[in-house]
Amino acid sequence: MSYHPVQPAPYAGPTQASNPADSVGSWVLAIFLASIPLVGLIYLLVLAFGGGASPSRQNWARAQFVWMLIGLVLTVAFLALGGLAALEAVQSSSS
Repeated sequence: MSYHPVQPAPYAGPTQASNPADSVGSWVLAIFLASIPLVGLIYLLVLAFGGGASPSRQNWARAQFVWMLIGLVLTVAFLALGGLAALEAVQSSSS
């Protein structure tokens, strides 16, 4: 019985990803569609949570969606603070 050590497979270089890189044109279209107010929100939700987009596009859509939520929360907070300040100013001037 002879011993034959297992030899590692030769290095074949980087492998091609299962999803090819998105083209510049497809990114331009994605950014354009995402910038349209209501259509963009729906488009980002479909990309972020649907299964048809490439992983890089899904991650981009999720990041855009998170930034939209942060902007919405900050806008509501600033409007509420501004409203409270205006109400305080009106009450103090009428007294």
